[in-house]
Amino acid sequence: MMKKHLKSFIALFFLAAGSFGQNSDPNYPVLPGEGPTPSDSRPKSIQENLEKFRIERENKEFREMIRRGEEALKTADDIAARLSRSNTLTDRDKRDLAQLEKNLKRIRSDLGGSDDKLDNEERDVLETRSAGDLIKKLRDRTSDLLGELKRTTRFTISAGAIETANAALRVLRFVRLTN
Repeated sequence: MMKKHLKSFIALFFLAAGSFGQNSDPNYPVLPGEGPTPSDSRPKSIQENLEKFRIERENKEFREMIRRGEEALKTADDIAARLSRSNTLTDRDKRDLAQLEKNLKRIRSDLGGSDDKLDNEERDVLETRSAGDLIKKLRDRTSDLLGELKRTTRFTISAGAIETANAALRVLRFVRLTN
């Protein structure tokens, strides 16, 4: 009988000792790797400041993308105006085209897009156009892109804007090929 009470006492001792090691915090992880992350252990004011900085950074990046779109449209307008006066692309126009391509690629990248391959049917259509027509088409595509960008917010990813940026880049490449 003594052995039976001794076994019960030992079992009760181990169960009681285990209950002292438990945490009453409901957010405390039961298993390792669960529960709050180290960033959650920061004071609430620091978390709020970090969130505010993240929002400010995203707003700044979005404003920068809109600025690039406006700059791209201005560059396309300038090239179209100079081409209408002289009917030939100058070295300055070629430098501006390179800058325009850089801006369009950056916008597309910021939107999450990637390179769009050109199909043969579109190539045939674009190759028959004159440089002046291509520059007008480039300006129109750039204007469409800026319109798409202004309709979006920093929370959205616009597939239409990515497609428009790719279309503008395709036209730009053909402008470069024709000269």
